[in-house]
Amino acid sequence: MKEHRITDKHYKKYQEYCDAWIKELGLTEWAVDYDRYFLPGYKASCSTHYTGCLSTLTISDKWETGIKIRPTDKELRKTALHEVLHMLLAKMAADVKDRSYHKEEVEMHEHEVVNRLVKVLL
Repeated sequence: MKEHRITDKHYKKYQEYCDAWIKELGLTEWAVDYDRYFLPGYKASCSTHYTGCLSTLTISDKWETGIKIRPTDKELRKTALHEVLHMLLAKMAADVKDRSYHKEEVEMHEHEVVNRLVKVLL
């Protein structure tokens, strides 16, 4: 299986795209750390601690390319958006995973997401 290494230039570009999406989606209350290491089978990941609005956005230092994905600007931007959207949905996902959620809390988080998307899309 061929693989593509993520260079320092790719890593910096990924961070820039993440920062831009964070700003665009109004997620500026989050404290974000970035990391780069091998994530077998993944291009990137997002880990969150939503109660403290803490997130680590990690990009794999090599992409396994069985499906011929290269770290182009377009792919880095898309990957950054994907991971930042995990931040956007972190509160709702944590509530559902906890199974201690109330219907009203999930609806409130849903509306937060919808309102952020309305601001971005209009």
